[in-house]
This record gives sequence, structure tokens and C-alpha cells, in this order.
Amino acid sequence: MGIIYVAMGGTAGALARYGLSLWFGSKWNHSFPLGTFVINITGSFLLGLLNVFVLERTVLSPGWRLGLGVGFLGAYTTFSTFTYEAMVLLEEGSYLTALGYVGLSAVLGLLAAYLGMYLARAL
Repeated sequence: MGIIYVAMGGTAGALARYGLSLWFGSKWNHSFPLGTFVINITGSFLLGLLNVFVLERTVLSPGWRLGLGVGFLGAYTTFSTFTYEAMVLLEEGSYLTALGYVGLSAVLGLLAAYLGMYLARAL
């Protein structure tokens, strides 16, 4: 049964990521991959929020936990796209942009996860 929760969550997460990527692509015309950046930061925030609610506040069934954490957020965030975009920036010689992208993603991702956890505990 867990596979169904993961599949449903994964479908929703992939569609959310794809839709946001299209939207950012239509609004942002620079070498910095803003769509993937925002998706990964918001995914980190949501994972921090979810973990506190699931582990400390509410009781969700194992299926829902799989569907939201592994399925939705696993499909919504994208390490492979992040890595590919960083490599493209490096191959194009955009070393500072690549460094900024990787560094900001790591630092802001951690801060976003912390903020999500903090906010969930404050509610």
C-alpha cells in the first residue's frame, strides 16, 4: 500500500515542480537557474515543517508520511537537476554564478529547513 502513497505524492510533486519550472522559465531569463533554486529551498522548508509536524506534533499514518515526504517532496525537489545546472554553469565558464548557486543552495536550504522546523514548533 505504501507504493500507492508514494506514487500519488510523487505525481503531485513532479507536477508542482514542472509547473513552477515553467513559470520561472517564462519570467526569468538569466543564467542563474532560479526555478530549481526556489524549488529546492521551498522543498527544504516544507520538509523541515513536515518533519516536526509528523515526528513531534501529529500522528500521520506511515502511508501519508511516505506520500508526503518521499513521494511529494522527493519528486518536488531535484538534486539531479541542481547538479546538472551547476555543471553547465561551470562548463560555460560562469564560475562565480556556479559557486553562488551551489553555496546559496546549501546555506539557504539548511536555513529554510530550520525555519520550517522552527515555525512548526511555534504553531
